[in-house]
Amino acid sequence: MKTCGIIAEFNPFHNGHAKLFEYAKQELGADHIIVVMSGDHVQRGEPALSDKYSRTEAALRSGADLVLELPVYSAVSSARDFARGAVAALINSGITDMLLFGSESGDIDRLRNSASEDPAFIKEYALRPSPNDALATGYLRALDHFSSGMKAVTLKREGAGYNDMTPVKDNASAAYIRSLLLASDETAYTYMPPFSEELLSSYTKTSRLMELSSYSALLGYTLNLKSREDLCTYAGIWPDLADKIIKYLPEYTGFTPFIEKLKSKDLTYSHISRALLHVLLDIRNEDFALFSKGYAYCPYLRILGIKKEAAELLHAFGKNASVPVISRLSDAEKLLDEEAYSLLSREIKASGIYQQCSSLTLPFRSEYSRFLIRM
Repeated sequence: MKTCGIIAEFNPFHNGHAKLFEYAKQELGADHIIVVMSGDHVQRGEPALSDKYSRTEAALRSGADLVLELPVYSAVSSARDFARGAVAALINSGITDMLLFGSESGDIDRLRNSASEDPAFIKEYALRPSPNDALATGYLRALDHFSSGMKAVTLKREGAGYNDMTPVKDNASAAYIRSLLLASDETAYTYMPPFSEELLSSYTKTSRLMELSSYSALLGYTLNLKSREDLCTYAGIWPDLADKIIKYLPEYTGFTPFIEKLKSKDLTYSHISRALLHVLLDIRNEDFALFSKGYAYCPYLRILGIKKEAAELLHAFGKNASVPVISRLSDAEKLLDEEAYSLLSREIKASGIYQQCSSLTLPFRSEYSRFLIRM
């Protein structure tokens, strides 16, 4: 049995993602595909366009056999910690033979050379790797960090670049597709698999598509409750950033405008967005330290979706996983130790915030009323 791992956000699921699945099955000969996917919040420090359940269904329809949730502590973190959390999940599954990821270069040897360089010394913007290549080198560094023998394979990205707002044939960046969907422009489906319109149409009957501004009012309220000392306890907030937050809070008009006020040469947009999201989701330094150091980035594996016919894979997963596997939240307290359960509880609260802000109907569905998706 040959099993391929794919790490993704699917925000939203588009044609480029579908090509990864095709490559894994047709070119790499994978019998099964495991996906580690960000939950309701993504690495740039934003809520995902649609919730993790709709994106899980998209992954299963495209060929995934098992979808695991990347814990929020990694999902909303630096590229290094995003990569380490995702790779740790694949390693701890006990059944992943290879990791497949997209890259602009499509050259695994070149990426390995880049991965051996210290990114702190790459000062000039023009010399920095493209976003996908940067994440690719992060995966390679993570494999080295965990001394994993998992094979790494890359597929060259075709068409539009990471943040390009101009499509190329049937390929478009996720950023461009999101902009179309948020504008209710059905052109977006040109760049997505055939089932996408059905899934999103069903989703938007009960939920709104999310963007950073969806959290503006809640973030403003939350920040007004915090002192400088309290702000400094949150992951990613240093004293100088806390000072700037306090200074500019009286001028707060929304999430995105506030990031623009706070950013500087030393504080990037993405870092600030993640840090503010940590405040909103109540993710503190001690939580991230426990997750990354105490549990080596993987305190548990939570299943979001499975293919019913992948019995062989699921049996092997249940037998070989090296950390507790959660398929039902009601079982979690019995399966986890006290500290791991506290981490999971914060994740559940973070998803609750997302659901409360995205839901068009009341009462909104809590995590405990949701079940893994079986197809």
